[in-house]
Amino acid sequence: MKKLAIKLYSIILCASMVCLSACSAGSNGETDKLKPFVNSEQDSGQSVQESSEQQSKEESTEESLEEDSEESVEESSEESQKEISEESQKEISEESQEDSSSDTGRYSAYLEDDTVKLTAEDLIDKSLSEIAEIMGDDFICERKDFSPAFGTGGGTLMIYDVSSLPGMAFHPASKSGMSQDYDEGEDVKNNIKEGKYYYDGIALYDEGKLNQNISANMTYNEVCDIIGYFDCKAAASETLMFNTDVDGNNVTFCFTTSNDEVFSQEVNKRINNGVVSKEDMKSLNPQLHSIAVFKNTESTSSKSDTQYSDIFKTLPDSFSFSSGVGGWQTVIELNEDGTFTGEYHDYEYVFTGEDYPKGTVYICNFNGKFTDVNKIDDYTYSMQLEYINTSGTEGDSYIEDGWKYIYANPYGFDNAEEFMIYLPGSSLDSLPKILISWLHLGASTPDTLPSDTYALYNVNSEYGFVGKK
Repeated sequence: MKKLAIKLYSIILCASMVCLSACSAGSNGETDKLKPFVNSEQDSGQSVQESSEQQSKEESTEESLEEDSEESVEESSEESQKEISEESQKEISEESQEDSSSDTGRYSAYLEDDTVKLTAEDLIDKSLSEIAEIMGDDFICERKDFSPAFGTGGGTLMIYDVSSLPGMAFHPASKSGMSQDYDEGEDVKNNIKEGKYYYDGIALYDEGKLNQNISANMTYNEVCDIIGYFDCKAAASETLMFNTDVDGNNVTFCFTTSNDEVFSQEVNKRINNGVVSKEDMKSLNPQLHSIAVFKNTESTSSKSDTQYSDIFKTLPDSFSFSSGVGGWQTVIELNEDGTFTGEYHDYEYVFTGEDYPKGTVYICNFNGKFTDVNKIDDYTYSMQLEYINTSGTEGDSYIEDGWKYIYANPYGFDNAEEFMIYLPGSSLDSLPKILISWLHLGASTPDTLPSDTYALYNVNSEYGFVGKK
């Protein structure tokens, strides 16, 4: 009985140890590695101890693996960052080289295209030899029409190069002698480079730029959005012109009316006393034909500006010199700074030919400036003609629409130096007698100049211009 009890106790103890070992092995995921326990307390204790040591080894191995994994990840990250850094530096270096090459390319392109970006405002103060240097050796000198402000009919000598300065042509001053040298076959291109000649203006056409905002391919309304609306004067060759100051430059805008026959007829209907109003111009919105930019020749007088220069603001915008019976006339448009533009024409209907059955017209477009204004009395001022530039070469001619056009000098400015200004209220007794005859005051001559009448008098040639306001 006693033996039976001891045996039974051993069985129960063994079973308990098996369950305990199974639970321990199950918790460590090692159920497939369980070994049978011996039926002795010593063996059971040893088994439990071995199981505990195995668990500690496995936990230590896991920690070691985790540390190795972390170190591996860190080393991998460092290597990746190193590789990325090296690749980035390589890319940056390549980009830098590309940028450097690109910068060189852009710089070369800028040098190549720098002249394309130049405007008339950038060039107007440069000499003709400097302009030639910009254009290079392939510039052209020939008679060609670029702007009616410098003349029409193919008789105007111009200097240009479409590759270096597209949309720009330079007009040599008639007094520089270049036109005569050209006609005599001289090497004018070499003379230009040596600085023998000078020019008086720039003709802008197509994409030629006056400044960064205004170019010669704009419409009337596009120009007016920048400088404001203005009336235009009807001129020869189906052109409407307006002269003004733009950023200190003497500029003439030339609008074409020859887009088509219907448009041309519509423009002609709107012309009133040689002028198309800004309201009609806005409605018609003609395309620019060209822009003329004139050089402001420096005065030889030390009194280029005086306290009396504001007199121009009180004078009429327009003065005319004529016989009063038609045929010929010189008209000037005067600005507030003393600059002016003008046009002279003289129709000779009897001078005809087979190619010009309508007759002959003597013409001249010109621009200039009055300066050095001095007050003589409350009604009288004196001023000097600072400069005058004319289009075309005197005597040159062309045939157009049945007319023969011949370039002439501006009648009324012969030997011009000093001009006198006579204001309304001036006593006629104080005026030169010959001036009174040019004013066309009518049969009943008053004692003083009428309140709407102003006079300009060319002292040397004794010619008089009359303006109404």
